[in-house]
Amino acid sequence: MFFENPYYLFFILLIPVYLFFTEWLEKYKKEKLSLLGNQKWIGALRQVASQKKIFLQKIFFSVAILFFSIALANPKWGEKSEELNVKQSDVVLAIDISESMLCDDIKPNRLERAKQFSKQLVQNIKAERIGIIVFAGSAYVQMPLTTDYNAASMFIQSASTDLAASQGTAIGEAIKATQELRGDNKNPCSLVIITDGETHDDDALSYAEDAKKQDIVTFIAGIGTKEGGYIPIQMGGYQLTKKDENGNPIRTKMNPDVLSELAQAGGGDFSDVSLNSDMNNWKNKLTSNANETSKRVSYRNKESHYQVFLLLALFFLVLAYFFLFLKK
Repeated sequence: MFFENPYYLFFILLIPVYLFFTEWLEKYKKEKLSLLGNQKWIGALRQVASQKKIFLQKIFFSVAILFFSIALANPKWGEKSEELNVKQSDVVLAIDISESMLCDDIKPNRLERAKQFSKQLVQNIKAERIGIIVFAGSAYVQMPLTTDYNAASMFIQSASTDLAASQGTAIGEAIKATQELRGDNKNPCSLVIITDGETHDDDALSYAEDAKKQDIVTFIAGIGTKEGGYIPIQMGGYQLTKKDENGNPIRTKMNPDVLSELAQAGGGDFSDVSLNSDMNNWKNKLTSNANETSKRVSYRNKESHYQVFLLLALFFLVLAYFFLFLKK
C-alpha cells in the first residue's frame, strides 16, 4: 500500500490539538462556573452528558479526523490487470525543474501544477510506455521507458528544483535526452515538455526539427501567465525574491509565442495547461503517432481505496455528533 498524496497525513496532527483544546475548554468552563456558587446546585441546574459519553464523543471525533486524513492521502493497494488492444507508441514527459517553476502566478506554484498535469496524463494514457526526464540548465533521465505507472507517478511527485545541477531552461537538452532515452527503439515517440518556457537555448529549434525526422513529435504544455510573477528563494531561513545582477527582482513570464514556434518545429502543438487540460484531447494527440499494427498489452495498476476511509470517517463523525447532544 502507498499514499498518492502523503502530505495530507499531516492532518492527523490535528487530533492532539483538538483533544488539548477540548480539555482546556472544559477546565475553563469549570473555573468560571465555580465563581457562581455551590457546585451541587449548579450541577443540578445544568443538563450535561456524562463524562463517559463526553470521552466517547472525543474518541469518535478523533477517529473521524484520522480516517479523513487517510482518505485525502488516497491510499492505493492491490493490483488490477487489464488487457487492451492498442497502437503501440512511447511517451516521454520532460518536466522543467528550473527555479522559475516556483513562481506562484499559478497556485500553489508552477511546478506543483506541472506535477499534477503529468500525473493526470499518466493515468489517461494506459498501455503506452512512459519515460520521464527532468531538466533545467541540463537534462537527465529520471525514469526509462516502462509501463509501470505507479513508479511513474512517484517519480513525478519527487520532481524538485533541488534536483537541478544548474539553472536555466535547456529545452534543447531535454529533446536530446529523449533521443538518447529512445536509443535504437523504432516505436513512434511523443515528447511532452512541461515548462514555463520563458526562454530556451538557441539549439532547441534545430533539436526539435531533428527529433521530428526520427519520428519523435514534440508537444509543449505551457504553465504560467503572461503577467508572470517573481521567483521565491530560501536564504538563511527566510523567503526572499530572486534578483538579477543589478539587484532588481526578476519577473518571470510564460512566452506562448516562443513555445508555439518550438512545438511547430517538432511537429506537435502548444497548449496552455496552467489551469486545466482536456485529457481526452491529449490522449488522442499522443496516440495519433502510434504504429498502425495493434497488439495486446497488459498493465498493472494499484487501485484507489479512499472511499472506504471516507465512509468510515463519516460514520464516526455521525457518532460523535450523536454523543454531542446525548444527555446523561
